[in-house]
Amino acid sequence: MDLGPRGDTSMSGQELTENELPEDTLTAEGGYGARRVFRENWLFDRLPQDINDSLTDIQKEAIRKVIDDPSWSRPPVNIRFSLPLFFRRYYLTLVGGTEQRGPDRRAQERHEYPLRSAANIFFFVGLATLFYVLVILGMAAYRAIIAG
Repeated sequence: MDLGPRGDTSMSGQELTENELPEDTLTAEGGYGARRVFRENWLFDRLPQDINDSLTDIQKEAIRKVIDDPSWSRPPVNIRFSLPLFFRRYYLTLVGGTEQRGPDRRAQERHEYPLRSAANIFFFVGLATLFYVLVILGMAAYRAIIAG
């Protein structure tokens, strides 16, 4: 595993995703995990070069501390999967845990991401339809077994 000039993790020039990086990989900085380096570089690599060059070491370290903030830990329920439907792939994410957002942020996100949107309504109607179809099929199979 090579570490490029900015600490980027690659193997023979091929970029890796975060999931492909071992957690305990040591880096040139002497002990930072490979996932941390990936997150840092992902952020710094997305910044315009002039802004990245203008950041002081103190500012970069402050950003690194925010990235490693333990309050941003993974939630206890974290279900993510991808579904191939109608020649496209769709993803579904279910995340749950103890609420840690403040009331102002909750209100802002309720406004930005309303529950009653057309896509959410279609999703819940489709989910309910699928549930009822499965129940009806289950009842029909049960009835066929008992009557058979």
